[in-house]
Amino acid sequence: YRHQPENMAAVPVAAREATQRAYFDILRRHASLEGEYLELGPDIGLFVRLCAEKGRFSNLHLFEPNRDVHWALAECLAGQSIHISRDPYQRGILPKGSLSTVVLIHVLDHLIDPAGLLRDLYDDLAPGGTVFIVTHDEASLLARLLGKRWPPYALQHPQLFSCHTIKQLLERCSFVVLESTKTRNYFPVMHLVRSFLTIFGLESLAPRFDHPLTLSLRLGNIATVARKAP
Repeated sequence: YRHQPENMAAVPVAAREATQRAYFDILRRHASLEGEYLELGPDIGLFVRLCAEKGRFSNLHLFEPNRDVHWALAECLAGQSIHISRDPYQRGILPKGSLSTVVLIHVLDHLIDPAGLLRDLYDDLAPGGTVFIVTHDEASLLARLLGKRWPPYALQHPQLFSCHTIKQLLERCSFVVLESTKTRNYFPVMHLVRSFLTIFGLESLAPRFDHPLTLSLRLGNIATVARKAP
């Protein structure tokens, strides 16, 4: 993870920004958007930039192991009070009970012990604090249609969740789940065509040209919002 390309690098930034705005619209229904913000794996900062622009956060704590994107993070958050670390997040780095909002976008899927991380975050959240999580949805229609060809079935995903199992996990870690919903993702139509052909080993037939049309689809991700009890 320390030297991987930025997330979804093959998708134009405009489409990725639209997806992050859809995620943000879910978070803003439940969070005050103020206080101390923590994000694990913020990548190039598309989501945290929205939070900084639309919210009133006093500090932004960003734990990103990929050092190659730190410059992009710092650039997009110029003028904000930010703290960027390449080291893993651990309980005790920040004052206990200090966080108002925690964001984990495609993070839990990659962890061997997601429950351990969630319990640490629970301790560092203030009473009533919010955690926002995006994961792949192993119960999605796309996963059922593609079977073993579904791209998230990969070694870098030791965990996969459904709305039911992510809710169970959060409740075991003492969180109160407020919402778990399928998300909309935005993709250029030709990117979808090329991806579909590649999945079935037909990449040689993939068109080399692009088209400006972008589609909004529910393609196998879920967003979950939970809260620490007041």
